[in-house]
Amino acid sequence: MEKAEKAKSNKKWYTSTWFTIVTLVFFAPVGIFLTWKYSKWGKVTKVIASVAAALFFIYAVAMTANAAPTLSIDDAKNGRIETQDPSYKITGKITGANGSTTVTVNDVPAQINNGKYSAIIELKEGDNSVTVTAKKKDKTTQELVIVHRLTAAELQARKEAEAAKQKAEADAAASKKAADDKKSADEAAAAKAAADKKAAEDAAKNVPAEYKSALSQATTYANTMHMSKQGVYDQLVSEYGGQFSAAAAQYGVDNVVADWNANALAKAKDYQDTMHMSPAAIHDQLTSSYGEKFTQAEADYAIQHL
Repeated sequence: MEKAEKAKSNKKWYTSTWFTIVTLVFFAPVGIFLTWKYSKWGKVTKVIASVAAALFFIYAVAMTANAAPTLSIDDAKNGRIETQDPSYKITGKITGANGSTTVTVNDVPAQINNGKYSAIIELKEGDNSVTVTAKKKDKTTQELVIVHRLTAAELQARKEAEAAKQKAEADAAASKKAADDKKSADEAAAAKAAADKKAAEDAAKNVPAEYKSALSQATTYANTMHMSKQGVYDQLVSEYGGQFSAAAAQYGVDNVVADWNANALAKAKDYQDTMHMSPAAIHDQLTSSYGEKFTQAEADYAIQHL
């Protein structure tokens, strides 16, 4: 009993009855070999099984050999091909062909090589209906495709569309560059302003008290008494005025915020309204080293705006 169980467990899978039957149905040569080599069937059963499998195999091979070829067309999308050329090379694959198989493309004989076919056809503008026909003895297979040759109007429209697209992309790129340049300039200006402010603050911390006082007086002389820049300076260093050092006085007039043209005009109006002086006399008084000490340009501005 143990021997029988051991023999059964050592039996190879390809010697089993089920595998023999499967191979008889799907690949008769191997199935017939297994039938006679390993099966325990009777001789009559083996003969019947072998003959039936052989006939079925021969029939299947014959049917396959005589089956209609199948076709495919390269570059076809949803049954259409597009080109702008006056001729087009139709290519594709063909399966199940033999030496007697022919392929035509709109009745133009195609070349067949290693399971592929090709033929060149002439096209008119617009849609061209193309029929690919494969013949193998009495079997025929056809595939249809529309080859659209772009018209002059379509080509022009596409050219204009492409030009418009390129222009839009160029405009967008230019706009972005301008925006980036402005942003960079704004950031640089902001950084400079911050640096200048900090520098001014740092400088202000180190300004001597005398300089600060000179600036304060210069502001009063310039914006309250409408004096000229030179007049403010002279007043600051005068022993009868501020008695500041020349350096402190120079700092005061250099840093005071004043509109010297407006000051000259204010003085000119005083001379005109209170002393009734002529424009020429007012001009002389404004520029005189014994008078207001305005520059020629400031005096000219005042006379022009009286």
